[in-house]
Amino acid sequence: MKTLIKIDDLTIHFGGLIAVSKVCFQVNKGLIYALIGPNGAGKTTVLNMINGLYRPTGGNITFERKSIVGLSPHVINQLGIARTFQNTQVFEGLNVLENIMVARHVRSTVNPISTLLKTPGARQEERDIIQKATEALEFVGLADKMTMDAANLPHGQKRLMEIARALATEPKLILLDEPSAGMNEKEIQDVIELIHQIRDQDITLILIEHNMPLVMNISDRICVLDFGTKVAEGTPVEIQNNPNVIEAYLGTDFKGLG
Repeated sequence: MKTLIKIDDLTIHFGGLIAVSKVCFQVNKGLIYALIGPNGAGKTTVLNMINGLYRPTGGNITFERKSIVGLSPHVINQLGIARTFQNTQVFEGLNVLENIMVARHVRSTVNPISTLLKTPGARQEERDIIQKATEALEFVGLADKMTMDAANLPHGQKRLMEIARALATEPKLILLDEPSAGMNEKEIQDVIELIHQIRDQDITLILIEHNMPLVMNISDRICVLDFGTKVAEGTPVEIQNNPNVIEAYLGTDFKGLG
């Protein structure tokens, strides 16, 4: 399988604190890859380095065989890496469709002057943005919420809106930070199904998740972090039977695959 993203000796310091130290892994195209570990293990920090929010102190990140270290988040987004966050992000005062349209503008090719002058090209691009945003909302099951104030969506639907916003940028890789957090069982099952549907669209996923039954059932490969270092990597079966992982994170009462 073709490697989509490769992490080499990824390291970051915050003052005297080493938050992530020489982490290495690679994700092949079309996989669902999970990062797990205790709180403070460095999982979100790794995602923040991949999408350009943090610049690594050392190491390298290559996406489609090109280094993306030092690139700004919007450039990385244009290259095909989209991101959702632990805390749902809502553009206040905009409806659900407009929230998705904001993300879609990363694919804009019309210059600002043409937009201000409302040239035919600018008007066509705006129609295209609306269409792509609508398609993303239909994909996640929120088509009937398009005109609703995004701030008034229930928590679970805000998470779906964030995924739609990522999809609207036409990503090759989506970084999902705790997609099931705060959801009930029905919503979690819907997210699992949605993640599989996204992968079926030839989109690769890296996810952080504390719901271990979800992780073990949905992931192709898993990387375990603890205190900023990688302690294990493998298939779900290999991870759930790894004594170091059981001791550091899963616990001896972990029930395994469900």
